[in-house]
Amino acid sequence: DEDLSHLDVVPNDDDFFENINFTKKDVAFSAVMGDYNPHDDYVIIDGRGNFTSYDEYKYQELIRESGGEIMKIYLP
Repeated sequence: DEDLSHLDVVPNDDDFFENINFTKKDVAFSAVMGDYNPHDDYVIIDGRGNFTSYDEYKYQELIRESGGEIMKIYLP
């Protein structure tokens, strides 16, 4: 099975930070250690627990690059 968890992003808004179980210190550390831009549209917590954010263009590019994986999973 292919893993598409890297495509499972959420909006980069206040709800994201309210719904994660991180302390303020954890949030700061995860943002600094990850690839996070507060102005991007989407965010994900990567496999190391850090934040990775994407603007709309970068996210669409990521989806295009993963097209083969998506096709294998959803079109057997």
